[in-house]
Amino acid sequence: MGTTYKKKQKAKATQVTKDELKTMQDYVAAINQAQLQVGSFEYQKITLVQKMGALQEKLTEFNQGLIKKYGDCSVNIQDGSLKYKEDESVN
Repeated sequence: MGTTYKKKQKAKATQVTKDELKTMQDYVAAINQAQLQVGSFEYQKITLVQKMGALQEKLTEFNQGLIKKYGDCSVNIQDGSLKYKEDESVN
C-alpha cells in the first residue's frame, strides 16, 4: 500500500492585525459617541416638550384673564386688535 501524506495546514490566526483592531475600535468608539449624542438629544427633547407644555398652560391662564377683561373675543397676534365673537343664539 501507498503512503498517505497529509497536507500541512496553515496555523489558525489567534489575533487580528493591529490595523484591523484599530479600525474596529474606531468604529465602536464612533457608535458609542453617536449613542451618547442621541441620548443627549432625547433628554433635550423631553425638556423642551415639558417647557412647551408649561408655556401652553401659562398662555391659557393669560387668555382667561383677557377674556375676563375684554369679554369673549380673539386677539390678532400681529397687531393686538380684538375681534369680538358674535352672539350665536339659536332661535
